[in-house]
Amino acid sequence: MFRVTLKPIALSEIIRDVGLIFFASLFVGPLLGDKINWSVVLFGLIISLVLWYISLLLAKE
Repeated sequence: MFRVTLKPIALSEIIRDVGLIFFASLFVGPLLGDKINWSVVLFGLIISLVLWYISLLLAKE
């Protein structure tokens, strides 16, 4: 019935924002805590970089 189409720029901005959330919650947050879980920090960094890269690819379209 209702069809929503996202432009590549809008989708790029959404993915970039999700990457920022992962960066803050899974990378910066654990680094500021008392006990550092390095697997969570590494996972947060990798996911953030992947999402930012996808965002850049979509923005270039």
